[in-house]
Amino acid sequence: MSIRRYENVPDLTGLLRDIELEFAPLLHKMPGFMAYYAVDSGAGSMATVTVFSTAAMAEESNAVAADWLASRGGAHPLMHVQITAGRMAIAVPPIRG
Repeated sequence: MSIRRYENVPDLTGLLRDIELEFAPLLHKMPGFMAYYAVDSGAGSMATVTVFSTAAMAEESNAVAADWLASRGGAHPLMHVQITAGRMAIAVPPIRG
């Protein structure tokens, strides 16, 4: 799993739209892809959660994310990205009912 937190995003609405239309399909094509979530935290910040079948594949998605951001004309100079990646230790399935 990889969790990326973005702060000081200059156009969060535009970035979320582009993630849905451009970046998420790239992840979906990667081997081992399981899920992707983007959370609008408000005030120009967001977090994403990417789940792959192995920790190595999730970590590889960080490079894909960095390349994709760079392809959009480079990251905004004030935007900060914090990454936490590794093996998913606990997973609680959704309650069905």
